[in-house]
Amino acid sequence: MFDKQKIIDYTEDKHLKDGGYFFAKVEPSSGLDTYYAVKILKMLGMKPQDPLGVKRFFLDMEASEGIDDITGLYLNLETLKEIGYDLTRFRCYESIVKETQNRHGGFGTVGELYVEIASELETTYRAVVISNDLNCSLDKNSLVEFIFSFQNKDGGFGSKGLSLLSTTYYALSILQELGERKKIAKIPNFLLDIERSNFFNFYLEDIFWLTESLQLLKQKPRDTKTIISFLEMCIRIDGGFSRSINLGISTLEDTYYAVTILKRLEEYGIQEFV
Repeated sequence: MFDKQKIIDYTEDKHLKDGGYFFAKVEPSSGLDTYYAVKILKMLGMKPQDPLGVKRFFLDMEASEGIDDITGLYLNLETLKEIGYDLTRFRCYESIVKETQNRHGGFGTVGELYVEIASELETTYRAVVISNDLNCSLDKNSLVEFIFSFQNKDGGFGSKGLSLLSTTYYALSILQELGERKKIAKIPNFLLDIERSNFFNFYLEDIFWLTESLQLLKQKPRDTKTIISFLEMCIRIDGGFSRSINLGISTLEDTYYAVTILKRLEEYGIQEFV
């Protein structure tokens, strides 16, 4: 059993006076952590204690720093959408998406990536979500072709012939956003091989990418008991979750991954919150 209220309390404890959230509890708040916090609370059936503060945090940040990239726009839209804010005024940022499109049909950099970018398809995924949020047109055929250029012989997705959980998750998520998920006819052998791995060598985000990839394929993990055991060992005394059983600090990002996995297992009738 996982303590729902303790997770909520952990999340709200990271809420700062500037209206946003940051796991280190030092201002200024983090746009990314604020996104994770609002998503965590939504999954647990709650709203932020101060939704107007969250709105103020993002609008103040926009006023002082502007929005000039896909990530910033994505965090604004997806967080404000969760608290019921009308996104119409953000249509003026549609050009950011168009300017980020690459010559291959996707978005963002292709090739060498910064270490903090989880996948070569992360920016493309965010661009597609933004386009759906703002009702912008996309060249779906070019996008689908771009996504499948990353598919490997084992059915997974990744550059240079190396399938990655993160890129496979983003590929499936993009196809879902485009209404094209059925183009994946069966579970990639890559995911089946991952399921036979030792989960205790994984990080929490790996379990998240695996669980969500399988869900997008209308499947559920086979070894749910081990996943639950792994999550139990990632819980920290403050109510949050750490990245792995060996890394001690809890973060909002890792708590988001854990709650997403737990809610998915709850849907399958495998576990429940107390």
